[in-house]
Amino acid sequence: YVGAGQFGIVFCDENNHAWKVARLAPGEDRRFMTEEFGNEYEWMLDAAGTPIEGNVARVYAFHPKEIVVERECVNGHPGTWADGTRLSRIHNRIHKVMGRERNWSSPEFKEDSYVIRPDGTPVLVDISMVRRYGMNLAGWLEEVLEGRRTTKDRWHDLAFYLLQEKPYRTIPAPYFRQLMARLVEKDPEIARSFSL
Repeated sequence: YVGAGQFGIVFCDENNHAWKVARLAPGEDRRFMTEEFGNEYEWMLDAAGTPIEGNVARVYAFHPKEIVVERECVNGHPGTWADGTRLSRIHNRIHKVMGRERNWSSPEFKEDSYVIRPDGTPVLVDISMVRRYGMNLAGWLEEVLEGRRTTKDRWHDLAFYLLQEKPYRTIPAPYFRQLMARLVEKDPEIARSFSL
């Protein structure tokens, strides 16, 4: 046992793998946790090969049936408020890289979301509640529309997420219009709700 958070409990094994296991109440709808843990896995996967990969735990697998993220078990001590200034600078760098290069939000900043390796390197291990935007959102939305992905969200919610991108022009206008038209086909109420 390593620790527990709002959504999961983390265990490490003898092979230095960490297992973040979803905390579900009996009878609880699994869709939210499955999507959140899947996002955490994909975010960590996308961090590999970027300039911040050394500050993010390596991820190995997502087990959706069990709702478990399998990642590196980072040895060291958890970040504390005394590390706050340094960790905040690193977190801001992670935010910029993942936003600019991968179109992901960063997780909320908490000192204890980091583990400080014995060599002093801070490593982000908790990637809860991240969101896609820009072309990352557009590509994901297209997969949902084509039935290649599932989501907990309603068509109306997906249209709202897409509309949030419009002022920033993060999705080319023709592609944006195509995605919105496909959402309206799924739920015509979208056109009336958002005055399209």
